[in-house]
Amino acid sequence: MSIKIIVEPKHYWEWIRENVNENEKILDIGIGDGNTWKMGKDGRHDVIGTDKKYNVTGFDIDGLELPYKLVRGNICDCLPFHDKEFDVSVLSNVLEHVPCPQRAVDQAVRVAKRTIIVIPLGESKELEEKGDEMALNNMWAKYYDFVPDSVFPHHAHIRVFTTFEDLEIFIKNYKIMKVEKMYCDAGEQLGVVIQ
Repeated sequence: MSIKIIVEPKHYWEWIRENVNENEKILDIGIGDGNTWKMGKDGRHDVIGTDKKYNVTGFDIDGLELPYKLVRGNICDCLPFHDKEFDVSVLSNVLEHVPCPQRAVDQAVRVAKRTIIVIPLGESKELEEKGDEMALNNMWAKYYDFVPDSVFPHHAHIRVFTTFEDLEIFIKNYKIMKVEKMYCDAGEQLGVVIQ
């Protein structure tokens, strides 16, 4: 599979938004603080967000009310949505956190006509091993309902992706429509669209 490298620095939020249409129904799995959708295009996307550990107040890190519906769900279980209920599902910076990457991809594909996956590339072992500690010490921590959970820690990176091949094993059963590598403020990100 050839990988197109986006030479111009691009944030993965922007890349995701470029790969959806405004009239599509979107499920953002692991929506976090929702920044992907509140920035750009004036929030005109039809988004439902789901997360296992979510700030259930419905407000983002800046104290602004989130403009979309939130549904608590666990990607390692069966998501509470019907088959092909959405036009697009998004797994953005999620697979490095979960103990069930194949289940996560299968569930994301089940509920949508196409799936967008974004993963960080080449993250350090320090982040992998100290993800929870680092998350609890940063300014976002108070906005999440951190609960000790050795099976599914919120921010710990329990897997490191360094190449497309590291992801390919989890998406090999699906039609790969696009693979692009971008450079952004968080380092290299790999974006994949599958059907």
